[in-house]
Amino acid sequence: MKKVRPTKKQIMAFSLLLSLAVAPFASVFGIYDSMASSPFSSKDMSCGPWGITQNSNSTVSGIQGLFVVDFTFGSMPFPLAKLIDIIWDLVVGRGVQMLAWWVSYVVFTDALFRAIERHPAPYRSFTNISLEGPSLASIGTLIADLRKHRSKRTVWLFVFMVISSLYVLSLPTLLSAMTGYVGSSVPYVSLKGSQQMVSVNDFVYSNIILDGSQLGLQNGSCVHIDIINSWDNFCFPRRDTCNCSAPDGQKMSYYQFIQDYPTLSEDQCIFNYTNNTQMFYNAFEAKNESCDANFTIAIDNKVYTLSYLNATKGYCYNNTGYPYAYVQENSICMPDTNHPTYEWGFSTMLSAVVVILQFIWGLAMYAVWLDAQWNSTLVKAGYKMTQLRAALTLSTAAQETLGLELEEMLKVRKNELERNLLSERAEVNFKMFGTELPFAAVEAHEGT
Repeated sequence: MKKVRPTKKQIMAFSLLLSLAVAPFASVFGIYDSMASSPFSSKDMSCGPWGITQNSNSTVSGIQGLFVVDFTFGSMPFPLAKLIDIIWDLVVGRGVQMLAWWVSYVVFTDALFRAIERHPAPYRSFTNISLEGPSLASIGTLIADLRKHRSKRTVWLFVFMVISSLYVLSLPTLLSAMTGYVGSSVPYVSLKGSQQMVSVNDFVYSNIILDGSQLGLQNGSCVHIDIINSWDNFCFPRRDTCNCSAPDGQKMSYYQFIQDYPTLSEDQCIFNYTNNTQMFYNAFEAKNESCDANFTIAIDNKVYTLSYLNATKGYCYNNTGYPYAYVQENSICMPDTNHPTYEWGFSTMLSAVVVILQFIWGLAMYAVWLDAQWNSTLVKAGYKMTQLRAALTLSTAAQETLGLELEEMLKVRKNELERNLLSERAEVNFKMFGTELPFAAVEAHEGT
């Protein structure tokens, strides 16, 4: 790095680098780093209000994950989802490409000045770069003229221009491919002992009492969600404070029991053992309770007293409990035909790839631009390429190549004129710029 005083142009270039390359890269991968996940991991296709994963072919991995729209939002009709996608393609896709084309034109023309200070540039390559910038025609021309350059450094510069032009031209396609809309779907669950499939929307999130017999219920019966919440409010603070008795009579904390007796079930840690005088504070109920107290539960106007409740959260249908694992293993995602809606969003994997490419492209373009700013005498003198200046330069180069005046060139047949100008000897020389004031006194940084 050279110690140079930053100019408005350099500040603007660095700001563009930060906003177009560094900021998207840092934002995307900063989010994934905070989530301790990777955008390149396998994608689990899920659906429904509880994010149930489809059991059959639900995981997408490898290159197929590039086209999975897995970060979606909204619930909208098809016309709105399609409109959002079109607006994205037109405004973002084409807008970013236009900005990238302008950046490329400035960088390429400045780098071209730097290159012709070493050796003359082929007339055809100079024409396409200075008049068109990144385009299909310029890519073909740059590839065809690679063998005409007289130094490896210049060859690699033009190879970079080819790769960069390909990226700029593909930007709308990449940005369009990383977004999309998907139809809403819901999981349908196969009921126990039946071939019937029921939408998960018909299930109720509730408690499942696995040992319902102690409450006069069938094992696996459903009860209101508040019951297990009350049990948790009672159980957790008691576990944190009170000692329990192991089957061999040893007294210890609940967590010590779990560690010392890993093969025993937690209900074998007895809190209401004889002479247990400990107390604990039930913060949820805002009261002190005895460690040997039993929990009371009311179901259908009947009060039950129990010391242990084997219950879990799950889903209920017709008073039959379905644990989450069962729903997960016996469900399949199907289109929601009753309420068809669409979600719009991104493919996280392809978005990450585009962000990485943009980051690399931005850094490379900035490095090539800085090289021209620091080392090209013509650029340092303030010369800036425009399409009008390019036309005047090409006219001067054509006159020198053909040895004709402008009026004479206009009379030459088109095919003959192009054949002569695109021949091996047609070049744009650095010395041609010495005829245009105020740059007549500028000398090449390296001999031409």
